[in-house]
Amino acid sequence: MYIENKIKHPCPLKALKTDPYSLGILNKKVDFILEPLEYNEVDKYLILAKKINGIISYIFIFEVELLDEINLDLIYKNFTTFVLKLREGNFREAELLIICKEISPSAKEIISTYNQTYIYRPPITIVINEY
Repeated sequence: MYIENKIKHPCPLKALKTDPYSLGILNKKVDFILEPLEYNEVDKYLILAKKINGIISYIFIFEVELLDEINLDLIYKNFTTFVLKLREGNFREAELLIICKEISPSAKEIISTYNQTYIYRPPITIVINEY
């Protein structure tokens, strides 16, 4: 299973930091209350706190030009570090969303395999930025 959305925006992380619902990637009815927790313009990531009925989970959003095996590995290592730090290793309470301009076939395959293997975790979502 491979989930992909498309957007057109020059600075998607800044837009999501200002208004998490602005690009149509996230939905108020599904994601409830989203608040920016951490933003890093240099490393190109944004962490959103997601509050549903008093429970907090997180959405980790990373941005890269080309999502290939090397970038995917680096992103997943950073994601794992955050999950261990913020959610004590509970991957069910953390979503990974990657914004890229292009994705390699091997990265698509790895993500599909991950999403099928870890069905009890939120799937990795890819957003193609066509800007």
